[in-house]
This record gives sequence, structure tokens and C-alpha cells, in this order.
Amino acid sequence: MSARRLRNALAHAAVPLLFTLLCVTGILVAHITPGFLLRELLSRFARNAVLVTALLIPILAGLGLNFGIVVGAMAGQIGAILVTYWRLGGIGGFLLACAIAAPLAVLFGLGTGWLFNRSKSREMVTGLVAGFFASGLYQLLFLFGIGSLIPWRDVSMLLPQGIGLRNTIDLWRIQYALDD
Repeated sequence: MSARRLRNALAHAAVPLLFTLLCVTGILVAHITPGFLLRELLSRFARNAVLVTALLIPILAGLGLNFGIVVGAMAGQIGAILVTYWRLGGIGGFLLACAIAAPLAVLFGLGTGWLFNRSKSREMVTGLVAGFFASGLYQLLFLFGIGSLIPWRDVSMLLPQGIGLRNTIDLWRIQYALDD
């Protein structure tokens, strides 16, 4: 290979080479063991694979990446909140949270799809406004409705005044349900 072709190949791959150099330097400076690095890589790859898979459907449907994330995340959070309230743990609690979230996500997705079909060529702004609106309804329900209109017996999940859910809720035993 001539020097010119080698230089062109290196120039063409400058960003990946620089990234690899920075990663190797960081690993050496931090004294990271190969076993730890492999475990972390596999863990993060598995976690991100689920997120990327969840984004494939909106992309294949012709939506942008961020249109359904807010509404879908709310469905998942509702499932997790209810399962935590009922004190169900392990894989059964996790699967029940998924079973609760899936029909909610379908319902929310149908509503969002209906809205997007009515706002052709303005999906970006509509998606942004729909996300803010859905977030406002979600917060109205969980910060005002829980404890005032909706009876809630688990005081560890409520704010100190007894109305509204806390910002952080201990997911009890579903947070590590898939670890083993």
C-alpha cells in the first residue's frame, strides 16, 4: 500500500481511530480490569438494545424519534407505580407492570397517531406540544389526584402533606427483577 493511500485511509477513519485511542487511554488511566469492562459493556449493550428496539416501531412507522417517548414512558411509569403500590416484586411484578403498561401505551399511541394524522406536515411541533400536554395531565393526576381524589394508603409513596406522589419512589423488588 502506498503512503498516499495509507494517509487517505487514516484520514477517512480519523474519528473512529481518535475515539478508540481515547477509550483505550481512559481504560489504562482508570485501571479498569478486562472482566469489569466486559461486564459493563454487555450490561449496557443489553439495556440499550431494548431502548433501540422500542424506537424501531416509530421509525418504521415514519415518525420521528422523540414523538412517542414521553407518552410511552408515562405508560411504563404508571405500570411501575401500580405494581409498587401493590407490593408485587420479582419477575411476576415486572411482567405485571409490563402487562399494565402495554395496553396503556397502545391506547396512548392510538391517540397520538390520531392527533398526528390530523396535523400532517406539522408533526414536529404537534409532537412537542402533545408531549407537554400529556406530561401536564400526568402530573395533574399524580401530583394532585393521588391522595386527594384518588385514595392512596401507602404513605411512603406520598409527599409529606399526603397529596401527590414523591419524586423518587423505591421500586421495591421489581428494580432488579431481570438481573439474575
